[in-house]
Amino acid sequence: MKIQYNDPIDKKYFVIKRDELCEFVLTSKHTHWWQKYPVTRGKIPFVITVPRGVTVIKEKAFFGLKAGYGDKIRVVISEGVREIQANAFAHAEIAELVISDTVSKISPDAFRGAKIEHIEVDKANFVFKSHEGSLFDKNMYTIIRYGQGAKTEYTIPQSVCTIGKRAFENAKSLERITIPEGVVNIGDGAFYASAIKEISLPQNIKNIGQKAFAMCRSLTHASIPHGILSINHKLFYGCEKLENVDIPKTVASIGVQAFYACRSLSQIAVPNIVYEIGRGAFDGCTILKAFEIPRGVKQIEERSFASCDCFIQIAIPDTVEKIGKEAFATCKRLSDVKISKSVKDVDEYAFLGCNDQISIYLLDRGKIDSLPFNKKWNYLSKYGLIKKKIKNIIYQ
Repeated sequence: MKIQYNDPIDKKYFVIKRDELCEFVLTSKHTHWWQKYPVTRGKIPFVITVPRGVTVIKEKAFFGLKAGYGDKIRVVISEGVREIQANAFAHAEIAELVISDTVSKISPDAFRGAKIEHIEVDKANFVFKSHEGSLFDKNMYTIIRYGQGAKTEYTIPQSVCTIGKRAFENAKSLERITIPEGVVNIGDGAFYASAIKEISLPQNIKNIGQKAFAMCRSLTHASIPHGILSINHKLFYGCEKLENVDIPKTVASIGVQAFYACRSLSQIAVPNIVYEIGRGAFDGCTILKAFEIPRGVKQIEERSFASCDCFIQIAIPDTVEKIGKEAFATCKRLSDVKISKSVKDVDEYAFLGCNDQISIYLLDRGKIDSLPFNKKWNYLSKYGLIKKKIKNIIYQ
């Protein structure tokens, strides 16, 4: 059932099925309203009030909601609404969100990709609370969503022990943040695409979620606290200005694309206990000059070190049994590779696009040298070297 809801200027529509708000729709006529009233720029002329009787705001109900020409939108969630589902406000741009006292459940993905400048929660709400324009649980143990005003600095309250999933996502004005010592958990995508320039994490932190600092394009330095066991998937993905990272000796694994396209990372020290380096972990680290593969690693995954343009030489330790597809592809300066006798399998194009004068040292591979030409060709094709001017294939 479609319910029409009128305001003095034009028509807007709420699509409601039973007691669930499924979609908010602006008519094509309404999209031109901003051109008629340009004097309201910078103010909040457009207030959307969720109709009474609605108990659930469904997925994508306000997906992509935006004002135009510098205007701002205020959304009021009326009394009676109990739940806000995933992506309900995804990619929306809202100046102020008012949450009633009846809301008791908000999905961690309710505000994915959204920009909300200020959040206000009714003081009678038993589950949630607002503080300085940001959303917290009632006890202020978890910061759920940061109100993205014009602040360049922010200090998380001392009571907080968890930074929620996507809490500071897309905080484009936030450059510096102070995290209290009591914080023990950072959720997935907590600072995704924010403007923070450096981050120093408290020593009590036990978990840092996937993509926590991904796409932080201004981040230059990060320090991971002692006790963290894993650099999670895409943790620093796309942090193109990241110059150095302090990794503690407790880290034992590096996740998929953990440092993907960190184009300013010139060196990194990885603990000896690391046993796993994920797919594409250092792919696109174009100025990373050297990397010592820990002896605990058994497999070099697909594109783990692809496009590391400053690699000149690499030694595969005798614990590695497999080199994955395109593991060192397009490392343009790589000219010296030592492959240990433990390597039993090399996937296609492992060294495709490397230096034309590359020297490959195949340790303890004397039997290969005596193979017929066609079989030797098949073997070498795995290295992506057949069409190259190979300087040396050395069997030792």
